[in-house]
Amino acid sequence: MTRQRRVILKILQDGGTHMTAKDIHTKARQHDQRITLTTVYRTLDLCKSLGVVNARQLSREHGPEWYEPATRGEHHHFTCVRCHHVIEFDAPEVDQIVQRLTREEEVTVTHVNLTIYGLCATCATAEAYDLLPIAQAQAPQTLTEAN
Repeated sequence: MTRQRRVILKILQDGGTHMTAKDIHTKARQHDQRITLTTVYRTLDLCKSLGVVNARQLSREHGPEWYEPATRGEHHHFTCVRCHHVIEFDAPEVDQIVQRLTREEEVTVTHVNLTIYGLCATCATAEAYDLLPIAQAQAPQTLTEAN
């Protein structure tokens, strides 16, 4: 494996979070200015085909793929639609659905990718406070307020 590919893999393994190819490229250039975005994409494609890296779509807008090491077992994601924070979670119920599907429909499942979208606790609280004045302004008047 080339030195550049080792740098890219180390960044991904040490990142502790999901990263786009551009994120990885930015960090990789801090180690070696000659690493191009093309090198990053080619390395990620190779690593995906070898099962070393997983690519996830974590955006409803079909934005860039987010990469993570394939060292963790099957897991799922919650993505905040406001701040884009990603929370990983396990869901044994999904595994049960997959087992039932393979048994009942005789299909072969190659992978499962569940992403749930909504507001994280911080953004939900912020949105509630942001909407409070609007909700109060639009509240219907009572008979005593109208007079």
